[in-house]
Amino acid sequence: NVLDYYNSSQLQNCVYNPDTDMYCPVFRIGDILKLAGIDNFTKIATVGGVVSITVNWDCNLDWDASYCNPTYRFRRLDDENTKIAKGWNFRYANYYRINDTDHRTLIKAYGLRFVVYVTGRAGRFNVIPLTMNLGSGLALLVLRRSCAT
Repeated sequence: NVLDYYNSSQLQNCVYNPDTDMYCPVFRIGDILKLAGIDNFTKIATVGGVVSITVNWDCNLDWDASYCNPTYRFRRLDDENTKIAKGWNFRYANYYRINDTDHRTLIKAYGLRFVVYVTGRAGRFNVIPLTMNLGSGLALLVLRRSCAT
């Protein structure tokens, strides 16, 4: 989804901004969180969270492919006000043996989880289905008129 007029130096320097550079495919975590409505980075970094990134392609294939560009939407998926299991976390264990004694270290990790959804719709005008639908519609009208009399 890199635009044709971007060169390598522009890609290295651009950052996604919905107002000024909405087709730049480079994102900063802080910007994603702000666009998802998350203002307190310290809190979400402490307890974790789940954010969806939706990439939507809505293309008219009658036009040139350069007009088919994605739009991005960001949304928080977890409930920050829940009383149980806030944010996003998981537990895992490390098992090891020291001097013939089994040990286990249980680790509870917190973090940000990004779920990326890619959706799209594309269409192209074709005269054949149009004429078939018009012909079928006219045939039904003629049939209805003959049945009504």
